[in-house]
Amino acid sequence: MQRQIIARAPGIVADGRDIGTVVAPGAQVKVFLTADGAARASRAAQNEKAADAVEIDSTRLSLDEVVGTIVGLVPQYLQESR
Repeated sequence: MQRQIIARAPGIVADGRDIGTVVAPGAQVKVFLTADGAARASRAAQNEKAADAVEIDSTRLSLDEVVGTIVGLVPQYLQESR
């Protein structure tokens, strides 16, 4: 889906993992930003999250565990919305 969106919108700016290597490997301009750990931690601490967002600490979770945790939330919210 990301490839289709980028193909339909020349000049689009995209951000995220794998954009320059998987989603748009033919992009004319690619930038990979880095920062030291302290700067990254400071910036992350300033990020806002929605008041009703569920925070998941994925530090020690595998990708499958993260996905499972998120998928596990769905039935609870579907039940609450009834």
